[in-house]
Amino acid sequence: MHESKPVATDVSAHSPKGRSLLSAGRTAANARTIFLSVVIAAGIVVLVWSAADLILAPPGKFWLYLVGFTVVAAYLPLRMPGVPISISVADTFTMTAALLFGPAAAAVAVACDALVISYRLTVENRSTARILFNISAPALSMWVAAVVYQLTPASQSTHLGAVAVWRVVLSLALFVTTYFVLNSALIAGAVAVGRQVPWLRVWREQFLPLSIVYGVGAVAAALLSVAIRPETGFGASAVIFPLLLLSVPGFVYLLRRLKRRSQALSDLRTYAAALRSTADAVALTNQNDRIVFINPAGERLTGWTSGDALGRPFNEVVRITPLRDEPDETGAKIDAFLMARDGTTHEVERTLDTIRDEDGSVIGTIATLRDISVRRLVEAAREEVLRREQEARMAADRANRSKDEFLATLSHELRTPAAAIDGWIRLLGTGRLDPAQTAEALAAVERNARAQTAMLNDLLDVARIVRGALRLNIQRFDIVDVLRDALAAIDPARDAKHITVTMTAEDTLIVDADLDRLRQVFWNLLSNAVKFSSAGGWIQVHARRKVDTILVEVADGGSGIEPAFLAHVFEPFRQADQSATRGHGGLGLGLAIVHYIVEAHGGTVRVASDGVGAGARFEISLPASPDDATGTTPAP
Repeated sequence: MHESKPVATDVSAHSPKGRSLLSAGRTAANARTIFLSVVIAAGIVVLVWSAADLILAPPGKFWLYLVGFTVVAAYLPLRMPGVPISISVADTFTMTAALLFGPAAAAVAVACDALVISYRLTVENRSTARILFNISAPALSMWVAAVVYQLTPASQSTHLGAVAVWRVVLSLALFVTTYFVLNSALIAGAVAVGRQVPWLRVWREQFLPLSIVYGVGAVAAALLSVAIRPETGFGASAVIFPLLLLSVPGFVYLLRRLKRRSQALSDLRTYAAALRSTADAVALTNQNDRIVFINPAGERLTGWTSGDALGRPFNEVVRITPLRDEPDETGAKIDAFLMARDGTTHEVERTLDTIRDEDGSVIGTIATLRDISVRRLVEAAREEVLRREQEARMAADRANRSKDEFLATLSHELRTPAAAIDGWIRLLGTGRLDPAQTAEALAAVERNARAQTAMLNDLLDVARIVRGALRLNIQRFDIVDVLRDALAAIDPARDAKHITVTMTAEDTLIVDADLDRLRQVFWNLLSNAVKFSSAGGWIQVHARRKVDTILVEVADGGSGIEPAFLAHVFEPFRQADQSATRGHGGLGLGLAIVHYIVEAHGGTVRVASDGVGAGARFEISLPASPDDATGTTPAP
């Protein structure tokens, strides 16, 4: 006998899906209870009627012998080698009772058979409802089959010739078919209702192979009934025995097929269990490309439950769009987008393969879908980490090169004035210079000493900036005065190159700032403008107020800046030309210091250039003090 088993689930009973599953479970349980109750009630009616009939018309001692043999055979079934089913000789005795004594005797005999089988169940499976169903279903089936057999003309014959024996064979076939189909259908119905699976599939997969056992039992029952009733004549025996002998090769062949089919079903159950536990989505289709199986991972990925997906076309459940135009070959892996039932998409890796039966014929397809969205994210993250590592390595390489280039520049810039100072001091030490030459020598020493001091001050400023130790002495003053001081400081250099300087400014532009640091800012910008302007060039300075901001622009018509270098202008130790033969000196710190000082005052500095030879424009923006503020009172 077959019985349904409860299906475990990890869905919370408080979730919508959990409540839906619980409701469906209760519905299935109610349907199964109704089905079992109807079968049990019909079976009990048949058994009560049969028992009353046997009391009124006892069948005799031989029937009691058959019942005894039935009980012993039911208690000791025979296992078929290599096949996960057993043969009970009790079927032969119960069918013999039906052929010899009629429906009532057969129903009671098969009920005894079912009662012994139920006794062999484990204690946890030996429920009252199950025992009653196990007794009622075969009793009802046997009673109906025996009634059908009694209605055939062959059941009334006592002397069978060689020609009339075919009527016996047909009647016997009708009897055993009725008994097998009805009995297996009732049991399959109980399983199908309990598990909410198609009845025909349960019957075909689990009970149809047992038809061979029923057929063999029917043949043996026919032979036994012929042997017991000698009045049937030798002719019938002479025909039935050869038929039995001729059926032996066919039975052996069918048994082998049954063994292979049983092994295949066992393998399928193993594969199904493995597929249910795998993390990849798996869907199986039949020859018509309709879904016959989908595992839990496939349900989660596609959004289709197994109950909804079964029987639907594969392309309706698994809606994929390949990422690339690739041949859809068997066994080939393709990357694609999968659209789930709710419209969400997943990036998957799909593999298709065919399913073949024992004869090599294609009976379906297996599709494996692996969600690679997480893998793509991991790959993207790995590529991002690799990119950052490469950028960090390149930045470190650039920093090392900049350091080396800076040290080379620093040594060159310090050595040049030091060499000049050393040369003039040596000449002064000889005492052979006249007064004019002595004055020139002292001026050269002073000039080169100032150059060294300026470079050292820049280095110290950068060190303070790096350490965050640069302090600002905030005062309130007119920025126009600072611009004039810076312009006066570069007068000797611009006069030497005959550069025209134009300054336009409003009368009063008051700021709260560090006067010395702003003077340093403007001196750096103007010095660069002079340095990179050719002889006879021009420099323009514009200072104005815009709402609450002071804007100062320093523009020149000099050598300009390459567009690719504009983003690096304010980086320390960076110069457009860092070769040893560059035309202009300097450490490349001035603009970096300008940028930091302006930002420390809450302002901004921007640079623009139309390219090499088109000059450059620097614009400084600083917060303005109130219009009516004057004097040098420290800002709050």
